[in-house]
Amino acid sequence: MNIEDRQVARLEGNYLLDLPLQFKTDSIAVFYLSAKIPVELFKKPSAFYPELQEFILIVPDWKFYSEVNKMASKNGMCVEPETTNYYYYIRREEDNVKVDSVRLGDWKIQ
Repeated sequence: MNIEDRQVARLEGNYLLDLPLQFKTDSIAVFYLSAKIPVELFKKPSAFYPELQEFILIVPDWKFYSEVNKMASKNGMCVEPETTNYYYYIRREEDNVKVDSVRLGDWKIQ
């Protein structure tokens, strides 16, 4: 499920998502975070759908994209970064949260 900016209300560091979900115990939810929301909020047990015991969160590497764009502009190059994301597998066990993560991607010069 894609989480987009149009689904997020922001006020003084607080976020409200308009994202209705149907919870299924036999499947794992996967979210793609297009909106600029701090990833740390998803790691808190009570901040994002506390009913979810585990889920996958995919987040674009916005910093990497920005650095590639700056480097390309500075050097007069045309660079297209390949899809580069962070993948988080978040598991909640009572008040304990376990997070496994990996960053996958690269860039190429055209």
